Amino acid sequence: MTGALSELQSSLNEERRQELLKIVHRRIEEGKIAIRNERRDALERLKTQEKNKEISQDEHKLFQNQLQKLTDSYIVNMEKSAKIRKRGPGRLAVRPSDSQREPE
Repeated sequence: MTGALSELQSSLNEERRQELLKIVHRRIEEGKIAIRNERRDALERLKTQEKNKEISQDEHKLFQNQLQKLTDSYIVNMEKSAKIRKRGPGRLAVRPSDSQREPE
């Protein structure tokens, strides 16, 4: 797998690499937006449940804090799984997430 990736990288010209880099960054940003939208919807449901006396104010605050931690965790994991770094002049290396790596 590593050989195929390096072969692909060497065959891409700099313009195409930059284009792919922009696509990756855009997809990451779209994912972050989707996660934040889910958080917003969940917060609205919590607010409604508190208003309807289904949960207490303390529970609302607890769930809100847990939701924020979960949101932060997903965003950090998303950024880690698509970590891109420069390697040498014009060469990009994409580090796969742990779940995408082949067993050694």
